[in-house]
Amino acid sequence: MTTQASELVPVVYGHPLPRLLMATLTPIALALIVQPLLPLLLPESILSTLPVLPQPTFPALQANLGFSMLAFVGAAYAVPAVSGAFVDKGLKGRDLLKPGVSLTVQPRVSGTPMRISLHPPHDVVHPVPVLAHLLQLERIACGQGELSAGRGPIYYVYLLLLPTFTTNSINILAGVNGVEVTQALVIALSVGLNDLLFLPIWPRWLLMALGEIGNPHEGRILEWAAGEVVKRHLLSLYFMAPLAGVCAGFLWHNWYPARAFPGDTFCYFSGMAFSAVALQGHFSKTLILFFIPQIFNFVLSCPQLFGVVECPRHRLPAYDAKTDLLHPSRVEFQLPPPLHTRIVLELLEFLRLVRLERIPAAKDKGSASHSKGTLAP
Repeated sequence: MTTQASELVPVVYGHPLPRLLMATLTPIALALIVQPLLPLLLPESILSTLPVLPQPTFPALQANLGFSMLAFVGAAYAVPAVSGAFVDKGLKGRDLLKPGVSLTVQPRVSGTPMRISLHPPHDVVHPVPVLAHLLQLERIACGQGELSAGRGPIYYVYLLLLPTFTTNSINILAGVNGVEVTQALVIALSVGLNDLLFLPIWPRWLLMALGEIGNPHEGRILEWAAGEVVKRHLLSLYFMAPLAGVCAGFLWHNWYPARAFPGDTFCYFSGMAFSAVALQGHFSKTLILFFIPQIFNFVLSCPQLFGVVECPRHRLPAYDAKTDLLHPSRVEFQLPPPLHTRIVLELLEFLRLVRLERIPAAKDKGSASHSKGTLAP
């Protein structure tokens, strides 16, 4: 009877929902969406009698902000709602970075909140970022974007490799509670803030208080930002705001102790979103500034990525159950490493990027250990 009763207890996935926050954001989001539509829905005679705010400079941007709030609410609600289906289909795993690993089974939500669709595992197709990016490059090469500016061939190669770098920059932190999604959220907010600098939406009093920067009368921080430049950054913001909302909603369940993890679909989707808006918005060089930490991460990871030293499983840090902390993983050489490996490790040690521990020759000649190059959270 006890076993049967325990089997009937429903499994709860995800963290408890922020119901008060969701109940507060939902009516605000609906108001932001509906208010720009009032001139189309109501005649002027009725509209003039209602206590409504004046129409914003960019009505679509206000509606986009409302939809971004709904994206947060939808993602926070969807993760526990669909986790059971993912676990039933085998899209689950154990969190190796928590105590009681044998009992910690988490759903692997492969981007469902991002795409608002649920499909069985065999239908999940992960496009290669470079191939998916070729369609954009072909369109831009025809004179509709950044490549038409007469850049050299090296710049073309950079644009071709950009989506590979952005997608893998998100994926390389997989498994560490909250870090993978937080990185995407921070970059999305950073790109969105960069887009706002180009829009004429800033209050006059603020620009005057900052020393009359830009054009206070037109609400521009950058006086020269007008016309096509504004359209490009509006397009970017239309993507980044909902992306930030979804990431924030998913982060609610991915924050330590994580109750759900993203799959490759999230990494590909978010990384491709960053590279796509950078190309269409003509700020591919600015985008790479937001990925500077991952450039250092790539340099530190080169010994593992190119097979100089052994790469730990999933490149995860080591978990210390005594302190409940994560530490850089270690690689131990049972035999003296080859000459090229010793040269690389000695160079990285000189730059203080890795820590080498040498075992006395009397005990084990030529043995050494090398701390994992990936940045520790």
